[in-house]
Amino acid sequence: MREVLEECSSSCGFVAAFISCLCFGSFCVPMKSEAARKLDVDPLVFQTYKTFMCFISSFVVLLLGVEKLTFTPWGIVSGLFWVPGGVAHVCGVRTAGLAISQGTS
Repeated sequence: MREVLEECSSSCGFVAAFISCLCFGSFCVPMKSEAARKLDVDPLVFQTYKTFMCFISSFVVLLLGVEKLTFTPWGIVSGLFWVPGGVAHVCGVRTAGLAISQGTS
């Protein structure tokens, strides 16, 4: 798999960027559903769902052999910013709306 990605042209990068825009731009949509608003789910729960899916997709990349597993202190630092930033984003979606909070996050 790694060899395929190394031989990929810039069009592969644009396709990956487009898929990333769809995924990161739509993960907040379920928060605005009627069922989620009725349940009044805690922002930390939504952040846990997002973190879990990021964790799973990272292991898919590892299993495909695209990257090797390495531990760095920057992973700890990024985790310290990931959770509070994600919770703040969920609160922003609830109060300001999806369009405004996606544009300012």
